[in-house]
Amino acid sequence: MVISLAILLNKKKARNAAIASLRKACRKYEKKLASNIKNDSKTFYRYVRSKSRTKDIIGPLKDDRGNIVTNDGHMADILNNFFSVFRKEIEDMTEVTMKFNGRDERSLRDIIITPDMVKLKTGKLKQNKAPDDDGITPKFLKEVVDEIAEPLTVIFNKSISD
Repeated sequence: MVISLAILLNKKKARNAAIASLRKACRKYEKKLASNIKNDSKTFYRYVRSKSRTKDIIGPLKDDRGNIVTNDGHMADILNNFFSVFRKEIEDMTEVTMKFNGRDERSLRDIIITPDMVKLKTGKLKQNKAPDDDGITPKFLKEVVDEIAEPLTVIFNKSISD
C-alpha cells in the first residue's frame, strides 16, 4: 500500500502539534508547582524526585579488613560503627553546653513555660511535615493547640523542674 506524501506530512504536523502542546502543558504545570512551593512544598519535591534519573545507592563498602561488603545488614553495621565515633564527641559537647557561664543544668529550674509559649511555638510548626515517632502530625497539633497547651505546659514545667 502506498501512503501519499500529503498523508505523511499531515501525520507529522499532528504529531509535532501534540508534542508542542504536551511540552506547553508540562511547563505550565511546573510553573504552577514552583509558584505554589511555599504552600505545598511536598508536591513540588515529589515532582522533582520523580524526574530524578539517579537513585541514592549506598555501597558496596569495605570492612575493617578491606573486604567488600554488599549485604545490607553488614553495611548498616559498618556505617553504625563509623558514625558512633562521633557519639562520644556529641556527648562531650552536650556536657560543655550544659555548663555555660559557670552554670549547670540546675539553671533549667529557673525557666517557667507558659501556655502562650506553647501556642506560639506550636503555631510555628510546618503543617506538611511528617509525623514523629508518636504518629502525631504538626497539622493535628496546630488544630488542637488550644486544648492541649495547658496540659503540655504542666508536663514541660515538671520535666525541667525535676
